Order: sequence, then C-alpha cells, then structure tokens
Amino acid sequence: RRPQRSTQSRSSAASDVYKRQVSSNSSGKRSEKYALILTGISDVHLKQRDFKQAMEECNQALEIERERFGEDDTKYADTLIKKGEILLKQGELSEALQVFEKCIGIYTNKVGGSDRRCGYVYSSIGEVHFHQGNFEDAAVNYKESLKILAGSIGDRHPNYAGTLQKQGDLLLKQDRYEEALQKYKQCVSIYRDCYGESHRLYGYAITKIGEAQFKQGHID
Repeated sequence: RRPQRSTQSRSSAASDVYKRQVSSNSSGKRSEKYALILTGISDVHLKQRDFKQAMEECNQALEIERERFGEDDTKYADTLIKKGEILLKQGELSEALQVFEKCIGIYTNKVGGSDRRCGYVYSSIGEVHFHQGNFEDAAVNYKESLKILAGSIGDRHPNYAGTLQKQGDLLLKQDRYEEALQKYKQCVSIYRDCYGESHRLYGYAITKIGEAQFKQGHID
C-alpha cells in the first residue's frame, strides 16, 4: 500500500484542484457545477478548521441550489448536511440539530427513510445528542443509523464502522466498558479489511480498544 499522506497535505492538494476548477469553470457562477465546486472548497476549509470560510462557501452553494432546485430537493439536502457538519464542529448543537432534522424530512419525503443518506444524518443527530448529554436520544439515533446503513451499504462498510465507533464512544461514556470494547473490535475488523493496518482509522480504533481496556482495568 502507498504511504498515507498527512491531512494537511491532502487538504492542500484538494484545495489546488478546486482552485483550478473555479478558474476553468465555464458554466457560470449560478450553475449546479459551481455549487458543487463551492461545496468541495467548503469541505477543504472544514478539514482545516476554518469554519468561517467553510460556512461562507457552503451558504453560497445552498443559495445556488435553492434557486435551481428548491429547498425540498435532495441536492439541496446533500449540501445542507455539510452546513450541519460545520455547525456541529463549531459546537452550535441546537442549530446543527435543526439542520439535520430538516435533511431527514427532505430525504424521507423524496427517496424514503431507508436511503443511506438518512443513515448518515441519523448518525450526526446521535452525535449532537451525545455532545448535549442526551445519551438515550443518542443511542436511539445511532441504532437507527446502523439499521439503515446495514440495509443500504452493508455492515462491513467503513461508514458503517464510523457510526459503530460513535456507539462505542457512547457506551464508554456510560461506563459500559465491555460493550464498548466489542464495538471497537468490530471497527478494527472492518477497517483492517477495507484499508489495511496502516490506515489512520484502523490505528484510531486500536487506540479506542486500549482506552476501553484501561478503563475496564484490563491493562496488558
């Protein structure tokens, strides 16, 4: 496998790609293509934790998609999720929850509640509740997310493991160490199969196993 590049290196490379796309874009600044470019640039700034710039570009993309498709379209919801993620990272939890719930409404109405994107949004809603200390609500949303993702992308997909790991974090917070440990071990297995043992997500899941074992009192 090729060596992993740093997050900063990947972000810089992605930023250069999007800058070239902006300069070569011939579709106009109110086009769907331009909105997609803005969303990509927003993702880069989010990874760089430049929340202000990420939100500015995300809002510009949403404005274009609102004009072209309306606020009840799945393309609008796809970008709205990004806004929710920015709000979540900023700690603006109530605002993030409102955005994610609006996304669920759009997807449910347009494509049905079993769509994989509903699974992703329920995972994010669970994360909001987790940070708010609403552990019961977090558990309910993580469970719903895993059910939808298992049926849409399968339970050996890395995105399924992402929610599984959040579920483990919740169990760990509740001092349910053995249950958390089992979730983390599932994540390790999935990440190993998908990426190999040199990937950062595999390494992070291994770290979470160590944390659970430490808190459980089983230090090897």
